[in-house]
Amino acid sequence: ETDNWRFRHTLAAQLSGLGAIYPKSATLETLVPLALDLCTDAVAEVRIAAISQVGDLLSLLFEGADAAAEAELLSGALGDFLDNIARMAAMQSCYRRANCVQIVASLAVALRPEIVDARL
Repeated sequence: ETDNWRFRHTLAAQLSGLGAIYPKSATLETLVPLALDLCTDAVAEVRIAAISQVGDLLSLLFEGADAAAEAELLSGALGDFLDNIARMAAMQSCYRRANCVQIVASLAVALRPEIVDARL
């Protein structure tokens, strides 16, 4: 699992850049689940790189979205992602709870406060 951590680190560091070049549907279907995996990776350097990108990645999905589009985003894969993050706060593992705090901090900087408050 730690053999290819450098590849995962490189991928994690480019999440928002990849999100900018792919359609929103591909970002939701592929990059958002990948971001969650990378944010909870066993290697700290990978987690740090992913967490630093996740807010910007998710903010790309909300660009130009009206209220109806935002509601649709939050009811699908993005809502599942945010629910997974929220569940991390109640886990017994202090490592997972700490990850939750770091991910929420990244999201709080990049997303509108109403979204963060409502879901996390």
